[in-house]
Amino acid sequence: AAAREEALVVVAAEGVFPEARGLPVQGVPEVPGARFDPRALRLPPSVRLLPDIAEDMDVTQHLGLIAASALVPKLAGFDTLRSSTALVLALEGKTRRGVEAAQRVLAESTRRRLREHAQRVASAAPLLSLAERLQEAVTRTLRPSGPYTLQGMMPNVTPGRIAGALDTKGPNFVVDAGPGSLAASFRASRALLDSGFELVLVGGAHVLRPGEDTAASAPGEGLALLAVTTAEKARQKGLTPLCQLHLSDAARPEAVATPPSHLAREALALLRAVRAASEGHASSLVLPSEAAAPVRFDFRPPPGAVSPPRPEATEGFEQSTPIQYHAPVLVERPVPAGDPSRWRGRRVLFLAQDESLARELDAQAEVLCGA
Repeated sequence: AAAREEALVVVAAEGVFPEARGLPVQGVPEVPGARFDPRALRLPPSVRLLPDIAEDMDVTQHLGLIAASALVPKLAGFDTLRSSTALVLALEGKTRRGVEAAQRVLAESTRRRLREHAQRVASAAPLLSLAERLQEAVTRTLRPSGPYTLQGMMPNVTPGRIAGALDTKGPNFVVDAGPGSLAASFRASRALLDSGFELVLVGGAHVLRPGEDTAASAPGEGLALLAVTTAEKARQKGLTPLCQLHLSDAARPEAVATPPSHLAREALALLRAVRAASEGHASSLVLPSEAAAPVRFDFRPPPGAVSPPRPEATEGFEQSTPIQYHAPVLVERPVPAGDPSRWRGRRVLFLAQDESLARELDAQAEVLCGA
């Protein structure tokens, strides 16, 4: 991108990420979980699909519909923008549903070939039980294919599903450029705006596939969706910018945040940067690119925004002082022998198991303390 290229403006943003129990949380979670519980995903009431289609959709399609349905109400006058709105989504590799469908096909073909091999080679007979167990495990845990499996598993159907639900008329497509998918999606959005479209919904999603490692830091799954345009088009359409976004080549090492090369974590980093810039705090991110140089994302407060003042020193109680909480711990010890009168004049705390025992202790307190 040229250094003097007009900045983008983000006019709305939405995300869907898992919390610790796998429940979907919209917005910008402070402590995201590792992965979604698919049973907890619910389509918005505004999205109407046949039950068979909804059940066979990949999780990325569910996340896209949830995020898009929450994003649109934030865009004033979106009805007039539907014909000039494009949609670009970064998705790497196969979908989870696609991997599952392939596993069922391969499990059946693997069983058949192992059977044929055992018929030819007597020593391979023990493989027959292994092939049966594999087939049973796959068919028991993975949903069988149906009439809607193909459209439910194809990555490029996800933006089309979102566009159909929103009734947008511009192009919609997936960008799969490996680790540089998210940066490439924003480059594509810039080109779409330059070609005459008024608004682009751009973002990225990642859903863990069978066998994918979940040991890395959370989130392992999630989706972010941003509505971007130019400052001039935002002014013409009455859209209020949340922040400005400058894209440039990071040709040399930069002392800015570089999120892990993982679509879900990159997406969450983008949302956090947008939120910070909308509150007056500029920040920068560097994301990998399919080109030689990574891409630098500079998030700046919207035009005319006033940066928040620095907090002034206050008198009295220092509100930034960390507060520590100490809880008493009951340690059982035998009652020491001796004259109870040594407790006279001292403050003694009795801990009772229940209220009735507390009342009994209250009545005997003076005797117990040698009074």
